[in-house]
Amino acid sequence: MYRIKKNDHLKEIYEYINSVFELLKLIPTHNIPFYFTKTIFDLINIVEIKTLTNIKTPKIKLQTKFMQKLVLASYQFLGFYFLTNKFF
Repeated sequence: MYRIKKNDHLKEIYEYINSVFELLKLIPTHNIPFYFTKTIFDLINIVEIKTLTNIKTPKIKLQTKFMQKLVLASYQFLGFYFLTNKFF
């Protein structure tokens, strides 16, 4: 959570995760794993939808889930590649 907190452009995500974790403390302990995974999957879906809507490539048709996942995997790979190359 510290890495998310120190980045200004991830402030909204940090506040959302922090508020959800505070709510998780209030529910019975046997329900925490279900709501935790649901929260993480919902967050991943929101990020995927926002990323796909921000892609401005008219040549790529993102009609199928396979194509959407392929584009997202490419973005993840390139992001990881560029981040790790800064340190070498």
